Amino acid sequence: MKDITLYMPNEPDVSFNGVLLGEVRKEGDPYPELWYTLYKTKAGKFICLNHLGCGNAMIVCETEAEVVDFFGYSDSSKELYSASGINDKQTID
Repeated sequence: MKDITLYMPNEPDVSFNGVLLGEVRKEGDPYPELWYTLYKTKAGKFICLNHLGCGNAMIVCETEAEVVDFFGYSDSSKELYSASGINDKQTID
């Protein structure tokens, strides 16, 4: 764990103690300036960032299900889940 500060354009910066779980930037995605970053705080919360061009969308999630709701199911998102150890698969009995 380490102290991390995220620069948020046109919003307050965000500081927390945590770890980077994963970051995915894919060439050839429909939006080449789009990438995803996922952190986990010392308290167990997830900090999700969706970077697009000069802006960022950020959300704090309590559960992995909320993380998946935020990032969705694109190939880049699935790569982020795999790198971060998040289960995004639907189980059918």
